[in-house]
Amino acid sequence: MMDLSKYKLLVIEDDVDSRQILIEFLNTIGFEPQGVGDGFSAIKKIKLMRPDLIFLDIMMPRLDGFGVLKKLQEENIKVKTIVLTALDKRENVETTLKLGVDDYIVKPYNFDDLTHKIEKVMGIPIFENSDKSRNFKHSIEVENNLIYIKFEGDVTEANLLLVKVELLKSIKSLSSSNPKFILDLRDTNPDSYDLKSLSILFTICYGFGIKYISDMRFVVGDEKIKNLFRADKTGRLTEIVNNKIEGKNAFLGNK
Repeated sequence: MMDLSKYKLLVIEDDVDSRQILIEFLNTIGFEPQGVGDGFSAIKKIKLMRPDLIFLDIMMPRLDGFGVLKKLQEENIKVKTIVLTALDKRENVETTLKLGVDDYIVKPYNFDDLTHKIEKVMGIPIFENSDKSRNFKHSIEVENNLIYIKFEGDVTEANLLLVKVELLKSIKSLSSSNPKFILDLRDTNPDSYDLKSLSILFTICYGFGIKYISDMRFVVGDEKIKNLFRADKTGRLTEIVNNKIEGKNAFLGNK
């Protein structure tokens, strides 16, 4: 990936959790964003930092997103803007476009879609193989303290970084502080893997609450993937593969 830390990004969102999740995502893909929680603070921050791109929530107390856009227009401050809105009404979209925004995305949004919008608005390739990231599907099921993740298609660095932040959302909903993970890879493309992507697979789970190797299971079908796992020099991925299972019920009874 290219160096994205040189770009200045500002997240303007009054909901603390939503703001932090977006900031975490932007950090994950290489940006170093800042965040504010209201429109008046946003105006001051924009004047101070002159960001390359802002993410602007519309529904905020005191000074909403429309007010921020009007204020920027009045003071002839031009900044690339992606609006974050739960309002998908045509008149609201037209209003934001008239106020000079570059694009908008409706909440709840998909991080893959958001990434492509950032690439379009800023005119930069975030991932070296952005087109390949489209050939990928994933699902996340949360049940008690168990997170069951299924991947389909190409397992690339870009795809895994996008999924990482969605996992953070899922973990916030868990009742347990020590979650268990199952990652089902049986419908993935074995030729899309390399050791770097496998290392990210491990850190995704390990970095989000896994305390013991025994709390993690990978369901692996293809021999190529097994061999890649076994080639991991740390030995951690090998241990996970050796503990693989074929479903959630087996995991719950096998600790």
